[in-house]
Amino acid sequence: MTVSRQDVADAARLLGFACRPRAYVGREGGYAELLNRYRTDEEFHDLFDALASGLELRVLDVTDRALLVGAALDSPFAFRLGEYRKGDELDRRVLRGLIVLGIAAYCFPTQRSLEDTGLPSLTAREVDDFLRAACDELRKRPQQTPDDEPGLDLAWQLYLRQPEVKGTDRRRRSQSATVDLIEQTLLDFVDWGLVAEETGVAGVRRFRGLPRLRVQVREMASQYAFSVLRELRQGAT
Repeated sequence: MTVSRQDVADAARLLGFACRPRAYVGREGGYAELLNRYRTDEEFHDLFDALASGLELRVLDVTDRALLVGAALDSPFAFRLGEYRKGDELDRRVLRGLIVLGIAAYCFPTQRSLEDTGLPSLTAREVDDFLRAACDELRKRPQQTPDDEPGLDLAWQLYLRQPEVKGTDRRRRSQSATVDLIEQTLLDFVDWGLVAEETGVAGVRRFRGLPRLRVQVREMASQYAFSVLRELRQGAT
């Protein structure tokens, strides 16, 4: 295999597209040609994979619109849930972690839904209704969280103590309104290329999952808390 400087530059450029969540064929000049080359040119394919591997990245999926990569824990590109909204207080970060898992379980409750081509539609209120019902069900169950997954019990207890929306009294104004937190998370997902905002009805913001969300959820499918929420979501549908 003979690799030219241009080959390396092209592979790096394709990796740059792959690392930008909102980059898609049609939006970015040259993306379609590089994506087609990755699919049809075996040497270029191997070069790209080697470049990505050196940065602890791996290809998760290739679609007609984008090449999706994921980062290993040691990668400089790795996203850690503990770093999400790092400036928040601990309680709010716990809530946000549960919300991320709740959105994933709401959108993809079964293994089959992860393989389907349809894209889920959701609102913050719908996710909140699901999470409140799930947390209430967990409240009724005997504690059975594994020792290495202590956070789920803390999370559902904390979630049930929060109001759905901001109240008018001083105590409730200081609490985290869960519908607002879910909508903030969905707007963050828009920035990350995981969901797109649709035209809402009567002032309600509606979102639709994108293929990148499905790919990312596949990666978290083995997590205990996610599997519990997914089980509860299946029971609710």
